[in-house]
Amino acid sequence: MISPRQADYFHINNPKMKIVKLSVGAISILSLMFLCSCATVGTNFKSSSLDTLEFGKMTPPQAIKLFGKPYSTYSKTATNGNFLTYKYYYAATRPGAAFERVLLLEFKEEQLNAYIWWSSFEMDKTKFDVDAVNKIKGGVGKLTKDDVVTIMGAPQGKALCPSIVGNFKDLCEKNTELWDWYMRDSINLWTKKDVKSSELIVSFGLDGKVSSVELTQASQPN
Repeated sequence: MISPRQADYFHINNPKMKIVKLSVGAISILSLMFLCSCATVGTNFKSSSLDTLEFGKMTPPQAIKLFGKPYSTYSKTATNGNFLTYKYYYAATRPGAAFERVLLLEFKEEQLNAYIWWSSFEMDKTKFDVDAVNKIKGGVGKLTKDDVVTIMGAPQGKALCPSIVGNFKDLCEKNTELWDWYMRDSINLWTKKDVKSSELIVSFGLDGKVSSVELTQASQPN
């Protein structure tokens, strides 16, 4: 289940909390935006720029040049490396609805090590076929990365292990790479309607085959 958040949308320092989901408090902020006629919050980064993300090559300065100043940053020095995360958030209201776009970049030793993004805007809304997840579950120990892409499509997030990103940290203890898919409803500002979300995390082992599959689905009032 998606845990309620405080004002900070990500809480990356708590591995038990999902990193890219907005809090109940964040939803309240969006509602307040609508009531006070505020149009946008955050930086309107372009999802088309995500095509340039490449592990081991993109650096923090390059990310800022591409996506702008991050909404917030977080750094951690650990026995398995020096980590820095940039978090981007953008929200906008339209008549009767609010939409969000979220991006997190993690750098290890100043090079891109993980990224996650999702959007509820219609022009680049992230989504995946929940019904196809069983095909991945049935292929644990057998399916390759190419097989997973064929079944689910390209992931919206990836992480090399080790990583400090949310619950990726725990999954990285037994895996070498993680892929993430996430989708969330837009928020209806006229009526009380549950906001539904789904997240799929597929882990890969040393042999490059699927080692575990986690599907989380949640619903919370707007």
